Amino acid sequence: DWGAIAGDAPGAFWMSGGREIPGARNASPPGRARRFDAAGIGLARTGYDAGAEIVILRAGPTRFRNDVARGHLHADALSVLWRIGSDDILIDPGTYLYSEGDGWRAWMRGTASHSCVVVDGRDQADVRTHRFGILGERTSRWLSFEADATQMAAAAEHPAEGMPHVRRRVAWSAP
Repeated sequence: DWGAIAGDAPGAFWMSGGREIPGARNASPPGRARRFDAAGIGLARTGYDAGAEIVILRAGPTRFRNDVARGHLHADALSVLWRIGSDDILIDPGTYLYSEGDGWRAWMRGTASHSCVVVDGRDQADVRTHRFGILGERTSRWLSFEADATQMAAAAEHPAEGMPHVRRRVAWSAP
C-alpha cells in the first residue's frame, strides 16, 4: 500500500534509500479505517487520491521508545485532525521551531494550539520545563472506535489526575 500511495514522490525515493519503491506502480488502495494502538491514533479515510478526506483522533498511550517519545510528545490528548484534499480543516501545528523563540516552541506543543479541549487555560502536561521533553504525560484511553472508509464513531477519555476528567466523542461521515 505504501508504495502505491507514495508513487514516485521524491521523498519516497529518499526514504527507500534511492531504490525503486515496491508497489509504486500498483493502484492506490481503497479508503479504510483503523486504530493504531501503538501510535495512539485512530483514523478513517475515503481513499488516497488528491481529494481524499481523512479524520484522525489522538487517544491512548504512545508506545515508542521512552527516550524518543518524550522529546516529541505534545499535550494533545483527544485532539482531532481533519483534512479534505490539500485543505487542512483541523490541524496539528507541529513544533514550529526547535529553539525556544520567545516561547513559541512551548506554545506550539501545548494543548491550546491543538484541536483539544482546554480547561482553565491549562496544558494537559508540562511542555515548558524541558525543551526536548514533556513532564506529567497523562495517558488518554479509548472507550470505543467503529469506522470504515465512509464514517467514524469514536470516543475516548483523558482521566488526568489533578485535572478535569475530559471525554470526547467524534462522529464523521464522508460526503
